[in-house]
Amino acid sequence: MNKLIFPVREKFQGGGQEMKLMISMIVFLFGLSAYCAGEGSLGTSNAEFAFKLYGKLKDAKGNVLFSPYSISTAFAMTYAGARGETEKQMAEAMCFKLPQDELHPAFDELQKKINSYSSDKKCQLLVANSLWPDKNYKFLDGYLKTIKDNYGSETRPVDYQKESDKACVEINKWVEDKTEKKIKDLIPPGAIDPLTRLVLVNAIYFKVDHPFIFFIRDSVTGSILFMGRMQNP
Repeated sequence: MNKLIFPVREKFQGGGQEMKLMISMIVFLFGLSAYCAGEGSLGTSNAEFAFKLYGKLKDAKGNVLFSPYSISTAFAMTYAGARGETEKQMAEAMCFKLPQDELHPAFDELQKKINSYSSDKKCQLLVANSLWPDKNYKFLDGYLKTIKDNYGSETRPVDYQKESDKACVEINKWVEDKTEKKIKDLIPPGAIDPLTRLVLVNAIYFKVDHPFIFFIRDSVTGSILFMGRMQNP
């Protein structure tokens, strides 16, 4: 089973006291055993990366919500063009165990499985990728083909050198459309300039009738939050 993990930290009131909970994971399981059996599988790598990244973010103030899968996908598209020491360091940082000729097809199968849930009215989960290369810059055809074949990526050449502001607007519009207008102005003004050569975009849209778990137990006090009510032992 593959894991799409959204670590969350919450604070809530209950039983006359403030109780701080660390909800380390909300895990969505998918029937992807073909890519999760064994140490070198994509599922194992994504889970390992999720825990490592959460370890860096868990002490931040306020709530923490992120999608390790989405981050991993964006870096995997970048990783496809890496070689030598850069490739080695990226694989270590992202916990990639599979060789490149197996890793990218694994992401392809995983994304197809995830997008198969998009037609479910009660639980919609959709992943979309896009590649925005500078039309005046020559990229290796093999790299562009890898991204297109394995990530379903739309390739949209733009002119960063002469129309960087226009490119920013186009990218933000694409993200807004793919996320049902939930994410607007992803790229702030000035982030893209005439020196930009490539922008990789990963958008994930998740909508469910009941997005949060209903049963939470505090491991220290034993108190339980069930259906919005606090119960003490």
